[in-house]
Formats: sequence, C-alpha cells, structure tokens
Amino acid sequence: METRTLSSSTFGMLSRLFTVFTLLLTAIGANAESGDGVCAALYVRSGAIQGTSSCYANAWGNTPINLSNHYCVNEPARIKRWCGAPPDLVQADATCPVADPVNPNSGTA
Repeated sequence: METRTLSSSTFGMLSRLFTVFTLLLTAIGANAESGDGVCAALYVRSGAIQGTSSCYANAWGNTPINLSNHYCVNEPARIKRWCGAPPDLVQADATCPVADPVNPNSGTA
C-alpha cells in the first residue's frame, strides 16, 4: 500500500486559506462602532434639535449622506432614538466661552 502525504503545494494552499480566513474575521470585527458617534454630529449639523417636534424631519431631510454614512438616514430607528434622547444640559449655554459666541445647545449667539 502506498502512504499518502501532503505535498508542499497542498500545505501552502491550506496555509494561505487559513491566513485569508483569519484576516477576513479580523476585518469584520474591526468596525465595532454602531455609528451613533458619526450620525449624532451629522444630525446636529443638519439643524435637528433633540426633543423638538421638527427634530426627525430636520435630521432625516437635511443630513448629508455618502457611502460611509448612508445608514444615518436609512435607519429611522436611529434618528428616532437620537431625537427622543433628552437634549444636553441647558447650563452649557450659560457657560459659553468668550472666544466662541455661539451657544452649544441652542445654536444662538
């Protein structure tokens, strides 16, 4: 009977497949953020103010989208969650630094 052994080409192919599989699993787990940090800044820039009746419409209609943040507008639950959260503390407006005359919460001068 002939003894079967793995040839060097078979071993090389198996090691390459294992390496690709490992790198693929690492790449999938690298994007662990849910996106709320990206979307919140875009919602504020779009003019949406948390807790107001027009928050959802402003966040959905005025948020600029591209391929890296399309989920900010395409997931209504994300917008509702952000708009339903209580706004930042009003005391932050009272402690506005002199160099920046725009209040961080209300956006007024």
